[in-house]
Amino acid sequence: MQILPMGDWLTAKSGPTKYNRIRSHARQLVKQWGWEYKCIYCGYSNHIEVCHIKDIGSFDLATLISTVNDESNLVILCPNHHWEMDHGMILKDTIINLKSDLKQLGNEYWVQRESDPRPLVKSQMLSHSAMDPFCQKFTFA
Repeated sequence: MQILPMGDWLTAKSGPTKYNRIRSHARQLVKQWGWEYKCIYCGYSNHIEVCHIKDIGSFDLATLISTVNDESNLVILCPNHHWEMDHGMILKDTIINLKSDLKQLGNEYWVQRESDPRPLVKSQMLSHSAMDPFCQKFTFA
């Protein structure tokens, strides 16, 4: 099915459900790839979303679904950070850099709440709204 162009995957001509089939396929891929279900921006894991870094709507309808849902174009974010990325409050380059950091640093990238007695040390405060002070990168001391 991945060899079909994006236009063949549309579920409606317009509206919020137009890209549902493409989004569902992206979630299936992330599950197959075994990605950890945590927001790469803050580590939140109670509710996450599989997001497209380059908006689905910005692709030509002839673009293959394998390009739209390529690993390099998908990221896991919490709903708040998904919205902020979509509205330009978090730069897409920042998300791309975080994906790269995560691949290099592995689990020390994530905030480990209560599962590890060692103190957490703030290593970098990300440019983010003061309304959400927990969205920081941490590492163990």
